Amino acid sequence: KYPMAIPFFHSKEGMDMAHRIVASGGDLWGVDQVFVVAPRYLFAKLAKVAASKEANELAAKYAKRAQETFNAAMSSGNPGDVILQQLTDPEFDKLREAFADQASAIEMIGQIQLSRDIYQYWYDGEYYQNNKVRSDLMKRLFLQQYRNASAQADLPRVMFKLGSNHAVRGLTSTYLYDLGNTVTELAAINGTSSTHIRLTGARGTSYNMLSGAQEFDSTEDWHEWLQNALLGPLDEMES
Repeated sequence: KYPMAIPFFHSKEGMDMAHRIVASGGDLWGVDQVFVVAPRYLFAKLAKVAASKEANELAAKYAKRAQETFNAAMSSGNPGDVILQQLTDPEFDKLREAFADQASAIEMIGQIQLSRDIYQYWYDGEYYQNNKVRSDLMKRLFLQQYRNASAQADLPRVMFKLGSNHAVRGLTSTYLYDLGNTVTELAAINGTSSTHIRLTGARGTSYNMLSGAQEFDSTEDWHEWLQNALLGPLDEMES
């Protein structure tokens, strides 16, 4: 109903994976910020769980506006057109006042506002701060879920599905020790280990929600040994 609301699970394969995890008795943990086009879903959810008429009407108003601005952004190609970058602090304060007695709703509203701030760092050219605040959030959200799971089972096993920069060991290309490094250190503290696998598209067609389908070829940036190892077999597969 809300395409692209959950990034990296908006493909058929991604959703199949999510359903299989749940069907097998596993849990899905969200560790990222609120995606830029997700508020239209979240405000609709807030309207549904609202405990008062005032809260319901306010959340429904925001949900309608979120859908309208989403449509505008898809037409203009400008992600800044979405509601997330238009909401002001006083508007968030109104939401908190309306949902004052609902702790889970307050948490959701806070996450939406924090995500607005994270995106704004990017628009303002504060790229390090954008990545730093987001990384810290991901670590907190993961550890919150991990502690909850640890209360049920010793050393729960976790599989991550992340962009490779978040999953890397050591210092990332954005000069952060990101969640992947946190997991490496946590595994070492627990006396276990973590496995990190990077999947990289060689060449083909990629899809961006604003710019559509685009051809790409990343093989020119590969290290020489990787080109020698894979380009021959890759060309044979394509032919």
